[in-house]
Amino acid sequence: MAPSPPVTRASSSAVTSPGRASRCTAGRASSAARAAIQQAGFGVAVVYGQVEDKSKAGTVIRQDPPGGTPAAEGTRVTLVVGKKGGN
Repeated sequence: MAPSPPVTRASSSAVTSPGRASRCTAGRASSAARAAIQQAGFGVAVVYGQVEDKSKAGTVIRQDPPGGTPAAEGTRVTLVVGKKGGN
């Protein structure tokens, strides 16, 4: 029997404990997402991606590994944080 794909759900907490699936942090403020991931024992890297919608600036627009992916303690979660492009 093939394994079921992980389920991603938005939650008030960004991640579960180490060794368990990380949860989706999309839409959360970058500082809150980073703190929650670090408190759960995961490593964090932050990169920035340009966004057109200024309301998304400073928030997580995606993460890698994606929410719902099982991850061992110390696994690095990369957060892509929206940054408003300038002209």
